[in-house]
Amino acid sequence: MEIQAETLALLEWERLGEQVAGFAGSCLGANLCRPLQLAPTLEEAQRRQTETAELLVLDGLTEGGLSFQGVSDHSITVQLCSKGGCAGADELLQLADTLAAARRLRRQIDDDELRPVTTALLEGLRTLPELE
Repeated sequence: MEIQAETLALLEWERLGEQVAGFAGSCLGANLCRPLQLAPTLEEAQRRQTETAELLVLDGLTEGGLSFQGVSDHSITVQLCSKGGCAGADELLQLADTLAAARRLRRQIDDDELRPVTTALLEGLRTLPELE
């Protein structure tokens, strides 16, 4: 058995991923937590730790913590539309709620001085308020 595979087995990594997923604020977040892999380099591990630390501080400063209310998984709708189908009214309303939640979270996180690592993650995020 390869050393990394043995280490992951000893750490019960899959089980740990399930436990972390239980703390996620949305189903989509939980699905992203489950297959999470170890960082391939020390630098990547340190970057991830910095992200976590920045967001934990922000979560503690925000009344009620960071809220992912309104975020939903649109993968089925995207798949349907990519095959020429149409999204229904309910799906479009859920998409609008997700965009509003993304904009709210972006405003909470975006502070280059206090949270440089997590703010950098927002660079490619477009919330498209005109679609709401």
